[in-house]
Amino acid sequence: MSHPSDDSPSAFIHDLIRSHHQLPNSQFLSILASLSNQLASCDEEVARLRARIDELGRRRVDLQEQYDQCQTLFAPARRLPSEILGEIFALTADVTTERSPDESEMLALRTLAQADILAISQVCARWRAISSSTSSLWTTIRLHPTLWRTHGTAKKAMALLECVLGRIGQRPLTIHFTNTSGSLFHGPALELLAQHSARWRAATFRCPASHFQHLSAAKGNLPLLEILEIDATGSQPVTVFEIAPNLRNFTIGDPLGPPISTPALDQVSNIRHLYLSSADIANALSTTSRLSSANSFTLQFYLDDWTSNRTATLSFGIAPISTDIGHLAIELLGDFFKHHCMQALSAIFTALTLPRLTSLAFASEAYPRFPLQWPHAQFLVLAQRSAFHTHLHELDLCDIQITEAQLVQCLTALPALTTLAIADHQRVGRGVNLVLITDALLRSLTRLPDKLCLVPQLHTLRLRSRLEFSDNFFEEFVVSRVNPERRFKCILGTLAHWNEPQGRRINEPIVWRLRELVVQGHLTMGFPSSQ
Repeated sequence: MSHPSDDSPSAFIHDLIRSHHQLPNSQFLSILASLSNQLASCDEEVARLRARIDELGRRRVDLQEQYDQCQTLFAPARRLPSEILGEIFALTADVTTERSPDESEMLALRTLAQADILAISQVCARWRAISSSTSSLWTTIRLHPTLWRTHGTAKKAMALLECVLGRIGQRPLTIHFTNTSGSLFHGPALELLAQHSARWRAATFRCPASHFQHLSAAKGNLPLLEILEIDATGSQPVTVFEIAPNLRNFTIGDPLGPPISTPALDQVSNIRHLYLSSADIANALSTTSRLSSANSFTLQFYLDDWTSNRTATLSFGIAPISTDIGHLAIELLGDFFKHHCMQALSAIFTALTLPRLTSLAFASEAYPRFPLQWPHAQFLVLAQRSAFHTHLHELDLCDIQITEAQLVQCLTALPALTTLAIADHQRVGRGVNLVLITDALLRSLTRLPDKLCLVPQLHTLRLRSRLEFSDNFFEEFVVSRVNPERRFKCILGTLAHWNEPQGRRINEPIVWRLRELVVQGHLTMGFPSSQ
């Protein structure tokens, strides 16, 4: 480091301070002026450098932002097609599950405002563009009962509803309105929705029948309505929907509810009676006498509340009914006693005559803990009475507890079947261990030139299996069903709760040979995920 010389100004000032000598004013002022000028010069340089540092700092921030933006060009999400992003956004919008009646008002308001979709659409300009152009994300309006509990919340809901309707524009609407709590501030919302009824494509109403008076403006103005679900209480007739030229799907939640006027039922393709009690079954089935082969009818009901006497015999009081429906689906909800299930299906089979039925399916909501019981004798009588051998083409027994011998007897009586779904069973809870898909069954389904086989016209088979069969017999069956005139379809799956034996897989050479048939266009084949 260099040191100032003895005649430098700093040395002179230092010596002067130590000596206490007095300088002439002119010399002293000259020194002060020089120091002042030097200070000013330093301040100017510091200010210049600070300004430059600030400028460089701002420039660095800009460069970092550009760098970060360029880095996003490598993000995998940018390479996703717009269609895939639209599906991802739809998962955010998927709030189709039923909300609790105790849902908070804030959550109900967020659902109405579609807040989750609004949030995800702010990620970038492309996401905003895709979300805004995907109309299906915005066109569902859900109005929860908590919105009508207080005047203040109802007022907020009305403001949001007006905003949502404005955002949707002229796109077709899906409406879900629920008010089962007796709240009183729902009227203006229903009246506003009625003003847009010309754009309703699907509508669900769960509320007292008296609420429909607020929808009077919608009567005769439902040109797009295709799907309607009503779960209403009370006795006041509902006439809003009697003119709906495109209605195809109609769901009733309470057959003992108010009378509901709809278009002619032969216009409606799918009719569903949901959430019934055992006492409601007869009334729901009585409506089928007016239906035709173009109609699909779903009957969904509960049997037990687990407080009743399990040894009791249920009385269903179902009068004999002949109906021309083309499709019938029966689903049991919740838990039930096995013998009550047997009684219910027996009563239904005994009452019905189905001379034009082409498709029959069964389901248990609580499967595999509660598989459905099979009233075998009653089904065979129903099949004979209804001439199923001429026209029943599709049968789904996957949730049914049926033995191999019973199945073979049923299939013998159903030669017109083209589509069949069957399953093995693994005991879960009150369920059952049962192997249905065996070598013997596969052999009986295999087409051979020198013998008859079961279900000769079969072209679609869906199996849920424990794989307790010979792979060679399975291959022989599939190959025998390959038809150059019509591609055979076989979907082989395993049970969701199955304890798979270690290493159990379909033999690989067999899998390769079957996949070769798929490549040749002769076969559609689905294998377990482990393959």
